Amino acid sequence: MSKPEPPPTPPSTRAFTRGSGAIFQVVGAILAFGSCCWWSFGGPAGGRLVTDGDPRTFTQVVRAADAQQIWAMAGVCAAFAGGMALAALGLGLQAERRSAAVAASWVAGLSAVFWFAHFLAALFADQAIGRLLWTIIMALVWTACLVPALVSADELRRHPPPPDLGRAPPDLRPERLVDSELPDDLKDMPR
Repeated sequence: MSKPEPPPTPPSTRAFTRGSGAIFQVVGAILAFGSCCWWSFGGPAGGRLVTDGDPRTFTQVVRAADAQQIWAMAGVCAAFAGGMALAALGLGLQAERRSAAVAASWVAGLSAVFWFAHFLAALFADQAIGRLLWTIIMALVWTACLVPALVSADELRRHPPPPDLGRAPPDLRPERLVDSELPDDLKDMPR
């Protein structure tokens, strides 16, 4: 006699959030580590600092730099910090943490605003095609990250995960789990 097959489980109502989390981890890592490479090319592409002598303090460096060099330095820092935050928040989205979705929305939104402002500054300041292209691409990447972050925040608001998600049951005995995974010849070994 054959058993009837159990009905298929319905799809998760928070699957988009988990998928967004995985994508955010990849995009965040690419942005963070890519900004390290971008930093090394920032000097030759941005020109040299013109000073009377070697600048000794941060204030002297900032005063010697022109506006586009300061924007470029801020862009590298924003790309690195935003990328690291996005990668970390991607883990939270995969764990279905509601606060991670809200924080990802803020990170992506503020980063998009920064990159659009950087684009406008580059547009009115020096109109270098490479800088304009790079800043608009970054603004669009962050805007593209904002959309799934907002959708994930809404999804977790409408379908919150159960409060005990990710917690071990109270009757869990770790030694029972370990013993069931060990081969028979190792179960009797003293610990």
